[in-house]
Amino acid sequence: MANFGRTVFGVLCLFLVTQAPLVNGQSTLPDIDLTCSPAQVMIQVFPGSTGAGMTNCTVSNNSAYTLDVDIVVTADGLDYTAPGSISLGAGSAVDFQVVLRSEFGVLMGQRSVNIEATVTSVNGIPPISEEKSEVNLLASLMQYSGVEITANQPQLEISSGETKELTYTVKNTGNGIDFFRFGISYSMLDYLEDTGFVFAIDGVNRQIEVGQTSNFTISITAPYKEDARHQLINWNEKSNGDSELIIQFEVFAESEFSCRYGDGCLRGTAISIFTTTDKSTDSFFSENSNLIYIGIGSISSILIAALLVFMLKNKSQKEPTNPPIKSANPIIKNKAKPVSSIKELPPKDEFDFL
Repeated sequence: MANFGRTVFGVLCLFLVTQAPLVNGQSTLPDIDLTCSPAQVMIQVFPGSTGAGMTNCTVSNNSAYTLDVDIVVTADGLDYTAPGSISLGAGSAVDFQVVLRSEFGVLMGQRSVNIEATVTSVNGIPPISEEKSEVNLLASLMQYSGVEITANQPQLEISSGETKELTYTVKNTGNGIDFFRFGISYSMLDYLEDTGFVFAIDGVNRQIEVGQTSNFTISITAPYKEDARHQLINWNEKSNGDSELIIQFEVFAESEFSCRYGDGCLRGTAISIFTTTDKSTDSFFSENSNLIYIGIGSISSILIAALLVFMLKNKSQKEPTNPPIKSANPIIKNKAKPVSSIKELPPKDEFDFL
């Protein structure tokens, strides 16, 4: 019975209001409007940021009644702060803020947000019909850059004239797909050229997915001591006659996204220690190999020719000369050689015994 009385009283009030003249265009029924700006809320989610974004809203009462309004926020996976309810006098407006918060390090993307204002009472009486106003927003989780680079050969020993490959692993630690530029630190380039190193990079710009890695390769050819183009390049002399050069080799990986949209280029660096050994024999032959080969060939030819001449000469000295030819009738000087007497043959009959 009490509820019936309240209903009749409410209907009577509304009837009386509808019979009253309108003031300043106010509605005779509950009427509200909700607006929010900006319609796209930017939220930075990189580690160390606030992780929050905000929009300013206004709810307006276009009726001649005092209204109680509930504020309900629906955010896709985001935390929020907003007033739960607002009271509005006839023809008034109230401003409020909705703060959206995200976890750090989440993937870049957009989240839908709905803000709804609903009338819950009219002059302290529940409304006969539902009156509400809503706004749909977008919360943009902003992309940020992150890069890690690791030297797979932090220590490298190499001999002059030798070529070796170094690999470096680059990881995308940001929250969005990114391109990464790989190279040798600018401070190293002049020094490497003055030292005589020769290098080649396999791929200098590569796209890497979030949380994934990619390997970059550098081919290095070590110089000889004589290749140094600057007198300040100091090779250390070793006790065995070799020369040694130790340098700190630095490379970098740089996020293209940070260079385009950030406050500056975000990069990571990695360092390898090179120990280059120039052996005395290698150094000599490497620079004068053609002359040496020609010289060795000429000297060899001369030595062989001299050896042949020496052998022939030695042989000729050892061979005996031909003996003099004796005369068939030698001439006897000073003394005549006596002629032996010729024995007489025995008479023929002495042998004729046959």
